[in-house]
Amino acid sequence: MKFTPLAQPLPWRITLVTFITIAGSCSLTLSTTNAKTLELTKPTPIIAVLADDGDMTPVQKNGRWGYVDKSNGRMTKFIYDEADYFSQGLGKVKSGSKYGFINRAGKVIIPIQYDEAETFYGADNGLSLVKRQGKYGYIDLTGKEVIPLKFSSASGFYDSDVTWVSIDNKYGYIDRTGKQVIDMQFDEAQSFFEGLARVKISDKWGYIDKSGKQVIKPQFEEVEDFRSGLAIVKLNGKTVYIDKTAKVIWNGEAPVK
Repeated sequence: MKFTPLAQPLPWRITLVTFITIAGSCSLTLSTTNAKTLELTKPTPIIAVLADDGDMTPVQKNGRWGYVDKSNGRMTKFIYDEADYFSQGLGKVKSGSKYGFINRAGKVIIPIQYDEAETFYGADNGLSLVKRQGKYGYIDLTGKEVIPLKFSSASGFYDSDVTWVSIDNKYGYIDRTGKQVIDMQFDEAQSFFEGLARVKISDKWGYIDKSGKQVIKPQFEEVEDFRSGLAIVKLNGKTVYIDKTAKVIWNGEAPVK
């Protein structure tokens, strides 16, 4: 599944946890900042606690995954091959080779039917990128396919109002309704950062704005996203820094005047 790596901090709060097994009982400290301990009174194999989002923490017992609700100590059934973090009231789970979503009570809300699925990140405003039968699309918190599964590859929206998608090796951009806002015309494309996105035409990279205009024409062998107004690019085999006008600011040797 081809996703653009997140550049911003992840939307959930990662909390480190500890666990101890003591002669037939297991004591779990679920948070280092708001400690609460669950006591399992009968012999129980160690439960591996990774991290949490709010009160729902994914845990593993006897090789199977479920959740512990830190607010009341209740546990869901440990029946899944994977369990991801809760976001917007849903946790992503995997059964066999398929993914779906459950609520805090452990009820399956979105059927476990997708080959791949992204967590409902808070910044996505209730959209998850999913894959089924080789095609990507987007579902909402009820499981409705808001944007049909028709793309060869795609990225999540994250905190943007547009994202890249591809069909038959050509890339373009859609908005949150699925409307094509930039035509499928690129050989590769990436997400927008600081108002510009990396795109590739033939074997050269450049940058476009959200209207699809080429702000910096494709001319580079490699490019990175803009950060604080600068981007690292490779031009004629040499790594340099450019600004948003394509002016070389630093060539790695001495200040460029």
